[in-house]
Amino acid sequence: MKTQQIQEKIVQKIIKQMETAGKNWTKPWNEIGGMPKNIRGTFYKGINTFILWSEMLDKGYKQRTFATFKQIQEKGGKVNKGEKGCQVVFWKPTEYKTGEKDDSGDDVYKKSLICKFYYVFNLDQTDLLEDDINPIVGEAEELPSVEEYIKNTGADIRIDDSKYKNACYYVPSKDYIGMVSKDYFKSTKAGGSATANYYATLLHELTHWTGHESRLDRNYKAKYFDDVHKYAFEELVAELGSVLQTQMLGINSAPTEHAAQYLNIWLGRIKEKPDLFFKASAMAQKAVTYIQDLQKKETKKAA
Repeated sequence: MKTQQIQEKIVQKIIKQMETAGKNWTKPWNEIGGMPKNIRGTFYKGINTFILWSEMLDKGYKQRTFATFKQIQEKGGKVNKGEKGCQVVFWKPTEYKTGEKDDSGDDVYKKSLICKFYYVFNLDQTDLLEDDINPIVGEAEELPSVEEYIKNTGADIRIDDSKYKNACYYVPSKDYIGMVSKDYFKSTKAGGSATANYYATLLHELTHWTGHESRLDRNYKAKYFDDVHKYAFEELVAELGSVLQTQMLGINSAPTEHAAQYLNIWLGRIKEKPDLFFKASAMAQKAVTYIQDLQKKETKKAA
């Protein structure tokens, strides 16, 4: 099966869940209980996160750990009879000769990435248990830890209840995030608590903040989108970034109302071009990684 066909197959599965759940399409993933991880305890990234969340939801898996057939055997386990693996993506760095020579007469090499696919199994499909092979790593559950996480970014966050009581936003031209205080956030019918909704919204805006020209410079080329679609696509990236971070930090949250509207705008476009979801999830992961790297820098300063 060609790479494009595999991408389309993966995205079609996610689209089906988006259509079924409507504006609450990320809520079931929040209810699963956290980020999918590999047998070494490392969280999956980018599109693989959403592929495995989708698989966990479809099959009702209770454990979050996935591993290859070989890895399960190495841990002394076995895959249950009749079980089928889930296909995930791996980008392998490679280097090849261009056929050209440099000024010294040496071969010129070019670096590239090769997209490969392989199969993994959830531990529910095996005779292994997470607690036996990979003790649970404590994810941040206390909100003071989330405050520290946000503070470590150094983002300019301004609380303004007097002027914008119903608005949270990011202003690229002035590079700051505008928020209303926690007091204005309420619990929602979708299942999010007031506190969870506040942090999900702030992390959404923080993902926007990473796209500034001084950071990741997430400036979409005109050939891909018009102004309306650029805005909607950025909202998709920001909401995926918020989902990744709320799960990583142990916050149970429902998708924001305005973001859900933009996510549904993208259903038709994703159907036409499945690689758009891959692009959005990759950009969201890059934003989250950028914020995570800022945590490391602040830790070094404190030391």
